[in-house]
Amino acid sequence: MQTRIVQALGLIFCAVMAATPAFGQDQSENHRHFFANSATFVYVQTQDGVQSFQVSATGSLTMVPGSPFKTEGDVIGSNGSYLVSLDGTVLRSYPIQANGALGSLASSTDTAAYSGGGCGYAAAAKLDPTGNYVEVLYDPTIYVSSPCTGYQTFALLKTSGAFTFLGNAVVSTDIGAVLDPLTMTHDSKFAYALNIPPDPEPDQVVYAGFTRDSAGALANLNYAESDPQPQEPWEYFAWLVEADSTNHLAIALGQLEYYGSPLVTVGPTQLASYTIDASGNIASTNTWQQMPVPEVGPTLLRISPGGDLLAVAGNECPWCQISVNIAQDGLQLFHFNGADPITSFTGSLTSDPVDEMEWDGNNHLFAVSNSAGKLYVFTATATGVSPAPGSPYAIANPNGNSPNGLVVTTGQTCTTKGKSCQARSIHPAGDPNQDR
Repeated sequence: MQTRIVQALGLIFCAVMAATPAFGQDQSENHRHFFANSATFVYVQTQDGVQSFQVSATGSLTMVPGSPFKTEGDVIGSNGSYLVSLDGTVLRSYPIQANGALGSLASSTDTAAYSGGGCGYAAAAKLDPTGNYVEVLYDPTIYVSSPCTGYQTFALLKTSGAFTFLGNAVVSTDIGAVLDPLTMTHDSKFAYALNIPPDPEPDQVVYAGFTRDSAGALANLNYAESDPQPQEPWEYFAWLVEADSTNHLAIALGQLEYYGSPLVTVGPTQLASYTIDASGNIASTNTWQQMPVPEVGPTLLRISPGGDLLAVAGNECPWCQISVNIAQDGLQLFHFNGADPITSFTGSLTSDPVDEMEWDGNNHLFAVSNSAGKLYVFTATATGVSPAPGSPYAIANPNGNSPNGLVVTTGQTCTTKGKSCQARSIHPAGDPNQDR
């Protein structure tokens, strides 16, 4: 991907990020967790608290008694036993009871007290796909003596909800560098985050890569990237990235024609598939003629647990209007075919802006529209998509200032490329928390 594109977008992106809240982008990707609890619960953060719903086999929702539950901070994910939030720099965990209700605070820790906590501000946090680790993104500010950008790793103990600091991976010490939230492979071995340094070197890739060290912490990864070639006179730049349940990525590639300083003409965004090899290198065999252009957004990507469907959402996005395109509201599904090109499936399923979406393990896709005050539920397979009974559900006072308002915990059986993936808690190699 061309250096001059990154330079042009970096100037725009950094200027907008300085004027936007720390939680101005999507930061919750909790859609491929498999837990011992066979029930599926959906948690939606609102201004009145966290609303909890139990999900039936058909996708219909039943409010959990006691909802909404009071929590502090923005909910970011769950390991099936605890719901986790980030409140400023403080991580908090809340126990999930058998019926899906949330208990009182179980544990908390101030991430600012650990290595990396002096970089600037905690811009995001998320759980890895195994539910074993919490990753906290720090981006730099001018208010600290040693600004930096990087990811802290904390182990999340399933027996107590406590957090244990494991390490910190610093990507950059430049005040102008920023990272996007992570996407991680299903086994949590590799992770990637859009990386916009202020002064990129020639041929520098635009994703920061990570792998796990022996303690379980993220560590910086040097890797190679091979991208599709665009149609002249366009040039591609990376926009969004999402991992499937095996070793593939879906990446939204924006198109622009560069004139300099940083004047650009923006073209339509295309969707590409990439393969991750055993060393973490990523490569695409797609051509521009094969890559579809979504009708909506894209401002958010989610791949189904089975790895065969890609959900693309669009919502109000001022920074998208500057650097990519005016995002079209709605939700659209595509067939995701591993390394092969992504192919069309549905048109837009709603005209409402979609701010959050997650899958469960039973072919259900959940999508929140803050401005419409709705929670959509769709049953989606490779052969068809239909609204679940009762969908869309009204959500009282959705928290429009927080895009981290949707968490799905699931213990349902799913299918991954024809293989059964039963409800379970996964322990990757080097997992330091064997008490789970």
